[in-house]
Amino acid sequence: MSKPNDPPPVIDWAIEHARASLRVGVSVPEIERRLVARGLDPMIAEAAVTHALADRVRENTEPYESLVLRKTLRIAAIVIGGGGVLLALCTGGVISAVWVLLFVLPILAVCWFAERIGVRGNVLIRLLGLLILLLLLIYRQMLFSYFFSRIR
Repeated sequence: MSKPNDPPPVIDWAIEHARASLRVGVSVPEIERRLVARGLDPMIAEAAVTHALADRVRENTEPYESLVLRKTLRIAAIVIGGGGVLLALCTGGVISAVWVLLFVLPILAVCWFAERIGVRGNVLIRLLGLLILLLLLIYRQMLFSYFFSRIR
């Protein structure tokens, strides 16, 4: 048996309705009124809205990497990846450049669209991608140096 001070049980559909309503800008009292109009007890409606608000606050307080850091990592990924493709073109021709581009594109996708593919706010994944691209660039630079030392 529940005690009088226990919070009322919250119904999942009510929480989802409250979350959706908050996303589109409906006020809290209006959300509660709508839930009560759909047959919920006022205390359960209030608990559902409180739960949805707590979820929203939790989402907004998650650590995000700064915009400057994100843009810097994106630009660095393009420059390093492009340099690797360019060096592959110089040392191995078009086929080598295409293979390097196929290797570089998924790493660039992670560096550019990390939030959209579920790597939200994780700078370490982006830095790992940049490290892989940097190693590729160093390898291609070594091939380039070797290629031109053999020509002379």
